Amino acid sequence: MSSSVIYCFETNLGDKPMASTTNKQRPAHVPEENVYTSLHWLMIAAYAASAVAVFLLIKSAG
Repeated sequence: MSSSVIYCFETNLGDKPMASTTNKQRPAHVPEENVYTSLHWLMIAAYAASAVAVFLLIKSAG
């Protein structure tokens, strides 16, 4: 696993926050509901879709 994936899992478990007000201030043009401090469900869906796509690509090539 890459270090970024491991970092995301650690963040989801509460070891380190992804973003917090102590690390960096939210820009004025970014709404509060767009600030994520843990692993977002859409990231899990994107990784799952990517894995399925790679599997299907490899299976159809063989």
